Amino acid sequence: MTQIIPSTDLRNRFAEVEQLAKDTREPIYLTKNGRGSLVLMDIDAFDAYVEERAYRCYLDAALEEAARNKAAGQSRYQTMELAFEELLSEPPAALSRRSRPLDETA
Repeated sequence: MTQIIPSTDLRNRFAEVEQLAKDTREPIYLTKNGRGSLVLMDIDAFDAYVEERAYRCYLDAALEEAARNKAAGQSRYQTMELAFEELLSEPPAALSRRSRPLDETA
């Protein structure tokens, strides 16, 4: 759930806001005079976000290079490229269902 709070809450209730960030591991949007001002996030959640984003950028660059090679007729890894594209296009819930044993019911 998206959390939006006035910036004065950060000053007046820092401990509560800090605990909210740690508990939810989601960004907290701070407003000033009714307008968006800053985003606050738990440091561990932020580190995970940065790591995931860097990994995604790496995969995107690899897929772009593979597409260029494929267009030039130089690709030897078409099956692997298609598998990566499929994995990247699936929402996380679909991936977790896929990793369960076939006899397990949801």
